[in-house]
Amino acid sequence: MLPWSWNSVIAMALTTHPAPISNSLEISEVFEMNAGNGQKSGPYVVTLTELQAAKLEQLLKEKGNWQARTIPHARFSFSGDGVQCTYYGKKGRLVIQGKKTEDFVRYILEPQITGEARYGYEQEWAKIENAEMFQPHAGLDESGKGDVFGPLVTACCYVREETAEQLLRAGIMDCKRIQSQQRLFELEDACRSILGREAISIVRLRNPSYNRFYARVRNVNVLLAWAHGKALENLRERIPECRDALLDKFTVNESMVARYFPPTQQCRLRQRVRAEEDIAVAAASICARAEFIRVLTEMEEHYSMAFPKGAGPAVATALADFVQRFGTAELEQVCKLHFRTVQRILNGDASPQDDEAPGTSESQ
Repeated sequence: MLPWSWNSVIAMALTTHPAPISNSLEISEVFEMNAGNGQKSGPYVVTLTELQAAKLEQLLKEKGNWQARTIPHARFSFSGDGVQCTYYGKKGRLVIQGKKTEDFVRYILEPQITGEARYGYEQEWAKIENAEMFQPHAGLDESGKGDVFGPLVTACCYVREETAEQLLRAGIMDCKRIQSQQRLFELEDACRSILGREAISIVRLRNPSYNRFYARVRNVNVLLAWAHGKALENLRERIPECRDALLDKFTVNESMVARYFPPTQQCRLRQRVRAEEDIAVAAASICARAEFIRVLTEMEEHYSMAFPKGAGPAVATALADFVQRFGTAELEQVCKLHFRTVQRILNGDASPQDDEAPGTSESQ
């Protein structure tokens, strides 16, 4: 039972299907749930408005049994009553964890701060606020665009209403929010179990192919558009009834991207910023990142050295080490040659510097 009488409010919302409720809690920001059994695991994550965050901070300050903590990049953090509560102001995310998380959410956060009863009703709220997510469609995302080492991977996942609900219950979320590789691979297994092989399409461009392709087009976004289009094409060969696709938007040049996709009359293409809030795109992000890490691990085993993710100073150091051990000619086998970090190494400057990457690297 809820601690106050919002059961009827939720029931009414599900019956009348009002316009999406604005604001404070994004359905994509819910906590993880173990597949099939509805048990919560991991932290509970919600998005708060500035006003709600300020109200919560003041409330916890006034409670005598809550201790303030200093957490890197957090605006505030408190610990007490078996719960750790941390707010990251840049993205407005509140992270709650601890054995009494449910009590904190039900009896403090929801009734006193957000005014919305969502705990345990995540799927119902999703159907209210994002009904389109449960319609048959494909979601597309990529991994490796901002990583010097390793391949570029695109993934396309097709969902129907039933499988979308199952993915949501399994805790599928944007891969950038997943804290460990073990959890990433667990969620990838869940995606594959729920969707089946025919509903997942993966395109991987290992470094030699990537570098040859880039040398022809000289544009990362063209290369990425082609890879996404190919992933959707391969999926539609198995599921021709797929007539709607949602792509995590990576460029303002939507018309260029659309040229690499099927005609609109065959399959509608939607390009959306933060599309990973959609369950199909979130599944694609997990499958793409898992495949990226799998290939990177194979490379590390082959060369007996670590290949850092991203494009920062650690990457420049690893590049210099790689060249010393294997020579510059071998670089095309392990990295994306157009990155400035690589170009500096090729030009004899081995000093570690941050690269101006062609995209944002996922932190995984």
